[in-house]
Amino acid sequence: MVKNQSQYSLVHWLPSSSLVSHKFETVVGNIRFGRNGEWKRSRVLMVQFQGIADNRLEIFEQAGTRVVLHPPEWRSGEPIAPFAAAR
Repeated sequence: MVKNQSQYSLVHWLPSSSLVSHKFETVVGNIRFGRNGEWKRSRVLMVQFQGIADNRLEIFEQAGTRVVLHPPEWRSGEPIAPFAAAR
């Protein structure tokens, strides 16, 4: 017995209604889709690189150089403005 018959349907609105009505557990967390097909909650991160003293790539791997500013639940530090002060 197939749990979700809508995934095998040729009716175009059945799979989309299934996407909207169910939560999906993924590697980036739980995802839900809205009626327009977009994620209900955005997963876009706003980050600022801080403490960059030179042009070596290794400095970007150090803890604390990449500070998450948005979304608030993942915030890992405060923004530094103006940008010249972040160097």
